[in-house]
This record gives sequence, structure tokens and C-alpha cells, in this order.
Amino acid sequence: MAIALDLGSHTFRSLRLEGTELKARSCHTVYSVLPALEANCRLLEKSDIAYAICDGQIILMGDEAAQLSPLFQKSAVPVLADGKIPKNDPLARQVLATMIKSLLPANPPSGDLCCLTAPKMTPSGNDGDLTFFSKVVQLEGYRPVFLNESMALVLAELGHQGFTGLGLTFGASHCEATLAHQGKTIDFCKIPRGGNWIDEQLAQATDSFVRDKQENLCLNVDGVREQKEASSKSILNPQSKFEHELSGIYRALVNDILHRAAKLFALSERTHLLPQPMTVVCGGAVTMVPGFTELVRDVLNSLEFPVQIASVSVSDDPDFGVARGCLIHAELESSTLHSRVA
Repeated sequence: MAIALDLGSHTFRSLRLEGTELKARSCHTVYSVLPALEANCRLLEKSDIAYAICDGQIILMGDEAAQLSPLFQKSAVPVLADGKIPKNDPLARQVLATMIKSLLPANPPSGDLCCLTAPKMTPSGNDGDLTFFSKVVQLEGYRPVFLNESMALVLAELGHQGFTGLGLTFGASHCEATLAHQGKTIDFCKIPRGGNWIDEQLAQATDSFVRDKQENLCLNVDGVREQKEASSKSILNPQSKFEHELSGIYRALVNDILHRAAKLFALSERTHLLPQPMTVVCGGAVTMVPGFTELVRDVLNSLEFPVQIASVSVSDDPDFGVARGCLIHAELESSTLHSRVA
């Protein structure tokens, strides 16, 4: 049995195939710390809510932390702030490992593959501290194989194009671009900005602030995110000041990743040997605003992009598209290994 693990900055997801049925799991990547009062414990147990006790404190993890923290007047703490593994926070690292384990079925057959992607990934898997993720997966009995998000999106969405095209992923902490040919990475680039950056820039541009529990003034990123997600208007046809700011920030992000991709791809001799025109597929929660496909096409037309573009589309599965690509890769790798053994 192979399994896919998509470790995003905002949400962790796993996907596996049982017989002919896909099994999916997910959890938010946050935790919260509550005082270990007897009343709190009784309330959580009565509501059948899982929790842990650590150093005399109650630890809520994942979806429970995201949903219940406001009820206890606590803030949910991200375990992958800016897509980075916490280096000097033993509690956060322990919570992180527990979340990953909750997404993996226990006691897999020996040698089962787990294809995973993480915010610090590069095609080689050498950049960023991936040792932690590897060890957690190995301790659960799986053999880890890494894949970057945008390549996983190509595998998930461009099967009819022979796994050839341009994959663009827009995550919470970063964006990626992979130019692929027949399931192989030709070139890759990423920028350390994504959905979180959009919300921060939008809050600053609209002077949206809120006071925290210590009465300190801070950006109201949650408020502008809710307003952004509630909007049904195309980002190409802004009307209000908020919509104009949102449109400009979206365009800046798309232009940044595509401008860097264009410069890098133009330097590669292999780019000019690829079959053209190519299909572009986009994925990630950032892409779900109306008008995003047209925005990407508009930015591509404004650049001297080194690849001719046939069409631009957005994944129909923004939540599990990357995980589906990882599962395809894991299944292909497993089949190859079994063939070699045979």
C-alpha cells in the first residue's frame, strides 16, 4: 500500500487507495495550550474531544485547536509558521510529529512507500530540513520519497498531456513553478510568498488593524482573509478600494513567480527542445478567487515567456490535488520496485 502525504503550511493531508476506494485524511496545522483545570478536562471528555497533557497543560491539536481555541479565549499556534519547522520549540515539534502520525495508518506492510511534499522542498530534496519529516515517516513503518508540490500537480492534472506542461502551485507560505516533460522535472523555481503574504499586504493596504489580548495593535489578517474569501467578484474587475488593492496584490504575486520562472526557463537549453505549445495548470487555495485563470493568462502574455502556452486552467481539486499527484508518484514508484524485484 502506497500513501501520499501533503504537508502544507496551513493543512496536512494524506491520501491512500484501499481496494478501489480513495481514503483521505486532513488536519489543520495548529495547536493551542490550555490550563489543565479539572473543569476543562471534564468538558473536553464529555464532548469526546481528544487532547494531551504536557507539563501540566492541556494540548489541543489540529482541527480541535482551530475550532475550540476561541471558546477558551486562546490563540491557535501554527506549527509551521512561514513553512518552517520550529527549531527551538520542543512542544511544537512533538505536536508536529503527532499530527503526521495521525494521518498515517499504523503497521503498514514492510517497505510501503510514502510520497510526501513539504514547504521547504526542492526537486532534489536537499534544501531545507527534511530529516525531521523523514524520521517521523520512517518510525511509522514507511519509506519516504519526496516530491515538490508543483510536480505533484502536473502528475495529478496533466495525464492526458503525457504529464508534460507547466505546474504552478500557490500555497500559504510559498509559490512554485515546475516545467515538466513526460513526468520529469525540466526546471523548477519557487518564491517565499503565498496566501499569507497576500493577507498581510491586504491588511496593510486597507489599514485594517485589531488589538490583541495585550491591547497591542496588529494587522487584522483574519478579518481581511474572511472578507477576501466572501467576495464573489472577479479580481480582474475590481470596484471598491478593497477589491482594487486585492487585485493589485494578486497580480504582484502571480507576476513574481512567473517572472522568475521565465528568467530561469529561458536559460535552459532543454526548454527550447520541449513540445509546444504547453498546458498550464494552477493549484492551491489562492487560485480559487474568480478571475484567477484570466489573471495568469494576462501576466503570461505580458512577459516574454520562453514557452508557448496553449491553455491555462485551475485544478478542480484545490484541497487534494497535490496529494493525488503524490499518490500517483508513489504507486508508480512501487510498481517499478516490484518489477525490479520480480
